[in-house]
Amino acid sequence: MEISIVVPVYRGEEFIAHTVRALSDVLDACAAGYQVIVVSDGDGPATVEAACAVGHPSLTVIDLPENQGKGRAVLTGMEYADGRYVGFFDADMDIHPKVIPAALDLLRTGEYDSVVGSKRQHDSQVQYSTARRVYAWGFQQLVSTLFRVEARDTQVGAKFFRRELMEDVVPLVEVDGYAFDIEFLAVAARRGHGRIMEAPVTIERQFEGSSINSGHVWRMFRDTLGVANRMHIKHRYDGEAESVPRTPHVVAMRAGQRVADDVVTR
Repeated sequence: MEISIVVPVYRGEEFIAHTVRALSDVLDACAAGYQVIVVSDGDGPATVEAACAVGHPSLTVIDLPENQGKGRAVLTGMEYADGRYVGFFDADMDIHPKVIPAALDLLRTGEYDSVVGSKRQHDSQVQYSTARRVYAWGFQQLVSTLFRVEARDTQVGAKFFRRELMEDVVPLVEVDGYAFDIEFLAVAARRGHGRIMEAPVTIERQFEGSSINSGHVWRMFRDTLGVANRMHIKHRYDGEAESVPRTPHVVAMRAGQRVADDVVTR
């Protein structure tokens, strides 16, 4: 198994089947064995059924009974990842999946611990609102001040890692929501996995306005300061990684086969 891709999904009943097929087409052409792991983040039975209906032999589907946030969905999916490389990819397909073979080629060189999609990479093709640009610039200034993360854009939903990094970092991540990406990268850098390469992305949706509101900004700011506190004051990320209790979930499909009542609660 060369690569495992975790796809967290919320409100995705209408598009998740298309996403799984599109990712499978790309991975068929570039990977020597792969998994697509869909994690429905409290999205209900319709989304789970839509994903399972694809029935691809490389597909696993996880059902979180309650909405936990993107971070918790990704971490839960990573528990089932068998690949030499492990990544996560936004389910809505705003990001073109051609970033995956580019990231895989970079990881194969052995020169990088992480490859992250970046809107600021010079070959990226992105259109998004002025409000989002201002927000992204301001957040990256905060990240640069607080953490030694060698990336100019930490928030694109396409990130890929060496397995060793994933296994070291996952037990230490605490953020479930908005600041999950930066905590993951900051902890990785703190623990010696700081070789990051940015890959160009094509974001095909034309952002009309911005869905960012003061609540989103405040939660991102609060969570990011929480990461800094745990890192620089409490030194919580410096010790041995410990196993954390699993988030209760249901395994609906494993490797393309439906699973009945496979409830994981420990």
